[in-house]
Amino acid sequence: MKRLIYLFLLLLPTYCLSSVNLDSLYQEVLNSKNDIEKINSSVEYIRFCYTKDEKNFKLVYERLNKLLKNEKSSDYKHETTLKLARYLSRIGAFKEAKQLLKLSLSQQNNEFNNNWKSIYFFRLSKIYFEEGERKMVINYIDSSLKYLNKEDSLLRISYIMEKGRAFYDLGDYAKAMELYVIAQKQFESYNIRDINYGMLMHFIGSVFKRQNNDARAFDYYEEMLEVAIEIHDKHLEAEAYSLLADLYAYAGDYEKEEEYLYKALNIVIDLNDELAEAHILLAIVHGNIYDHKYKEALIKLDRIQDIVKKYNITEYDITINRYLGKIYSRMGKYEKAMKFFELAILAANKREEKKMLNLSDIYRNIAVSSYKNKSFKNAYEYLDLHLIYKDSLLNEENQQIIHKLEQQYENQKKESEIIALNKDKQIQEKELSKQNVMIKAFLVGLLLTLLLASTIFYSLTQNKKKNKIISSKVIELAEKNKEITDSIQYAKRIQNAILPPNKVVKEYLQESFILYKPKDIVAGDFYWMEQKNEEVLFAAADCTGHGVPGAMVSVVCNNGLNRSVREYGLTDPGEILNKTREIVISEFEKSEEDVKDGMDIALCCLKYKIENENLENSKTVALLHYAGANNPLWIIRKNSKTLEEIKANKQPIGKFDNPEPYTTHKIILEKGDTIYVFSDGYVDQFGGEKGKKYKASNFKSLLISIQAKDMNEQKEIINKTFETWKGNLEQLDDVCVIGVRI
Repeated sequence: MKRLIYLFLLLLPTYCLSSVNLDSLYQEVLNSKNDIEKINSSVEYIRFCYTKDEKNFKLVYERLNKLLKNEKSSDYKHETTLKLARYLSRIGAFKEAKQLLKLSLSQQNNEFNNNWKSIYFFRLSKIYFEEGERKMVINYIDSSLKYLNKEDSLLRISYIMEKGRAFYDLGDYAKAMELYVIAQKQFESYNIRDINYGMLMHFIGSVFKRQNNDARAFDYYEEMLEVAIEIHDKHLEAEAYSLLADLYAYAGDYEKEEEYLYKALNIVIDLNDELAEAHILLAIVHGNIYDHKYKEALIKLDRIQDIVKKYNITEYDITINRYLGKIYSRMGKYEKAMKFFELAILAANKREEKKMLNLSDIYRNIAVSSYKNKSFKNAYEYLDLHLIYKDSLLNEENQQIIHKLEQQYENQKKESEIIALNKDKQIQEKELSKQNVMIKAFLVGLLLTLLLASTIFYSLTQNKKKNKIISSKVIELAEKNKEITDSIQYAKRIQNAILPPNKVVKEYLQESFILYKPKDIVAGDFYWMEQKNEEVLFAAADCTGHGVPGAMVSVVCNNGLNRSVREYGLTDPGEILNKTREIVISEFEKSEEDVKDGMDIALCCLKYKIENENLENSKTVALLHYAGANNPLWIIRKNSKTLEEIKANKQPIGKFDNPEPYTTHKIILEKGDTIYVFSDGYVDQFGGEKGKKYKASNFKSLLISIQAKDMNEQKEIINKTFETWKGNLEQLDDVCVIGVRI
């Protein structure tokens, strides 16, 4: 059964060598002695056929259907039918594959048990997946689950995973994640870490990547890699390296990206998986071009072309020719570059999928190449085409403009043909009369001179107009950019207004620091403080997202905290978080959209008192009440070399399935004890020599090592450590760390 699941979950089709001799396979079909041999040889013929021999393909396929219909062994019949449907879908015969499976389902009998029905429906879902019909995929998987035996839990997990992939492709990431979590719990309950579990880590990581949460994506891709190494699955290991390489590229660590791509490449070469080799080589070529390693890139592209030719694959034609055009353009060989760009355009026009995106990118490259070759007119025209196709991606109305351009191209083509015919006619007339030819040549020369002069004049006039338009557009764009930046800067002033001033913080928390480092101008993280009676409330909060969206959520959450204390008079941290959650959900429910944003937070309530007031050895004691939503509290006692962690409730402030009341923890602190609350931006930052996350364990060690320092020095050390670790990489998230010494 595990083998069956593995076959069903393969993501890429298995291509066969184009060198297979179809004639010899066809002869095997004709010379088969019994029905079993005839069925097996027919299936093998269809597997390698690729519809290159349509006449024989139809004959073999019709004959095979009759043989299957008369086959008595139901298990053999079902296995062969499913295998045949899989091969048909691989060669693009989706219609025949679906008809075959639906016909078998319609011919149900007593031997056609529910488990076979379930597998048939699942195979149909796989075909619809290959066709891009994601809603049909979901319908057929639901039918598969309906007929599946309850005890076949492993197959059920694979169905759930495939259904999650369909929702992912439809853009419903919440539903996809819900299904992935169900599958993950099932895997964990059976203590299974196989190839399917590894692929599940891939799927979950991809959801986080799609939501720009690269830190979480990195964790799941690393888990995928660990599983691959653990079960010795080299294909899975190569895929994991490729995914991690993509994350490193996005983080700006191109050396690490190249290292991981070559790890993946070496594995697939050892496996003799040439299709995977071509895919990885394309990613490496992209980096070679970026690093100006043109000769290396050309060698790799030659290898890729050998592979795609061998397997008769056309899906890489656009990328290969576009890269070749880029390389030769950067090498100064503009005519050669143009030939490859033209081939890329032809390939793009043959493929409807991402046609606009491909053409837009190709035209941009041609414009750059033309500009470097000082062909300014061509550069302008292709830049214009690039902008038109780019706009078309965002606005369907621009399809009409593209149609007009194509029509103009056809008209110009016809005009060129007419001119060519006229030239042929002139040659014939030249043979009849030299005198007439000379006269015509003179007239044509004069006409061309006038035409050239008028064209130059018109071109100069038009260029002046276009330059004015471009200048005005540049000015307009700069003004809009300034307006947006000014608006965000003003938003920062508003956000700063909700943060407690440093003077107020120091008034109530004399020995303390706040390290606050927004990723962008405005932030999703914020720190909060409120004083009520003899108690000081303070918190470090991390709202969903960062930048402008995160800042907007932070305003709602900050308001919820303020109302919980000021309006409802609460001081117990757990009760404050309960009420804040209620307020935040209520605010977001006013929207017509399904808003699931919220925040993670560590909230403290500090109250000082004196023990043994009448004695000389009296000491200051602080009563600390803490409650957290996903964010913990850390305590380092005076002169201690260990760190205590008070864990938070594993639920955010916002919508959550089966929410529970937040727990208030009560801690007694003495003078010299230090407490820390923080968001996850510090520990999740990529950096260091290997480009990995800083992690909580390193942060704990750092805090313990600096306990002898005063709080201002601690802040400087923590900040410097963060910047050193980050290096040249981009800051991943907002950072907020609060330290308070009693």
